[in-house]
Amino acid sequence: MQTRSKRTFPTKAKEQKSRFTPLGIIAAFLGVTEVAMGYTITNTTGQVQLLLTYFAIGFPPVIFVGFFVLSYFKPEALLAQPDFATATEATEYLIALRGFVQKAEVEATNIFASAEEMKALAAQTKISLDTTEDLRVKLTEQVKQLEDIALVAQNAQTGANLYMARNHGGL
Repeated sequence: MQTRSKRTFPTKAKEQKSRFTPLGIIAAFLGVTEVAMGYTITNTTGQVQLLLTYFAIGFPPVIFVGFFVLSYFKPEALLAQPDFATATEATEYLIALRGFVQKAEVEATNIFASAEEMKALAAQTKISLDTTEDLRVKLTEQVKQLEDIALVAQNAQTGANLYMARNHGGL
């Protein structure tokens, strides 16, 4: 059985709104910059051409790193308000996002409990050096998973709170 999407799309071209999202602006800026640099590089010679070539090669990775720094510290800045058809849809999304955060917290708690059990087992039974090393590797992996879950949960919660505060005065 097929279900229809709640979102409706405009049927006439004049009804469609121009959506300049932050990601679209970044992409347009990079595209125009690279085209301009390519044109300029082909029309210069000597040291100037060499410097412009280095800049054209180095500039996109700098923007790429900046984009990921922005994504990490302020993910809500990359969301455009028209990404949601209605305020209700946005609210449902944020409620689901908060549910994800709570689920991640439960998983993190379970990982901590499992790690504590492994530590206690190792201390009580005086396991051999090889087994202890295996446990250390497993604990390191679990700590990494926990850090990843905590980071995702923190970013999701921050984005949800900021969106709700800006657009709906909180939940």
